[in-house]
Amino acid sequence: TKSFMMARDLRLIGIRGSHYVERARWALDLSGVPFEETCWPPILHYVGLVMAGNSKKTVPALRTPERGMISDSADILKYVSSHPNSSPEAKQLYPEDPALRKQVDELEDLFASKLGVYTRVIVYQHLFQRNASVVLHALCQGCSSWKYYTFAVMYPLAKVMMKASMRINAASAEVCLKKTKDIFEQVGQCLEGGRRRYLVGDSLTAADITFASLAAIVLLPEQYGADLTDIVLPPEVLDTLRAMPAGQYALELYRKHRTPPEAAQQSRPGRGNSPN
Repeated sequence: TKSFMMARDLRLIGIRGSHYVERARWALDLSGVPFEETCWPPILHYVGLVMAGNSKKTVPALRTPERGMISDSADILKYVSSHPNSSPEAKQLYPEDPALRKQVDELEDLFASKLGVYTRVIVYQHLFQRNASVVLHALCQGCSSWKYYTFAVMYPLAKVMMKASMRINAASAEVCLKKTKDIFEQVGQCLEGGRRRYLVGDSLTAADITFASLAAIVLLPEQYGADLTDIVLPPEVLDTLRAMPAGQYALELYRKHRTPPEAAQQSRPGRGNSPN
């Protein structure tokens, strides 16, 4: 049918390990709508976006047949929730009730504009202390050989550029850890001491997926849609955040609602390298 063919035309463009890409990928996997994933290393992803006809510099981006490029993970979640072939669970990511929808929108914005930035700084600060081969493995997942070797040549300069643009250093990572804990405390309060299963209403919403995916890189759940084994975090980060109610909640969301990576790969075509 026409709708099925349109579904197969979806292509997610991004950096596989990125937690913002994970946010979009989780929603797409949840929807059951077939899509392909094209992976790029950082900085080189600009090339991928230009090749796909996207003028923006951020990932993820989703190429769709009827709307062209969608260039923000929040907009991708909204697209997925309204897709005619999405699963019932995916269609409920945004509540119809205006008051509940407002809560979801506000929490999504908090997590996307604050939490995701903080956790990214923490992880890169520790990842960049490891040797280059480990970093290349972490950042080039799903990439074809030419992308890997091009980024390997670029890596010394890319590391400097990324540290400068994202303000990655020991002092900023310490500040970001404190701010991450503050948001975790806020989420814990929303959960009312474990009496609530979800942040808004009685079912999984975009607020839950956004929190869990953007917190995941400092919690390292097994069900994450990329390999996080190259990320080694000290106990004061990993153990502390996992022990907090918000950390436990995010890990439980992954266990209950995130399709394991192997199953997700088998259920949809083309995950991995782009034909480019």
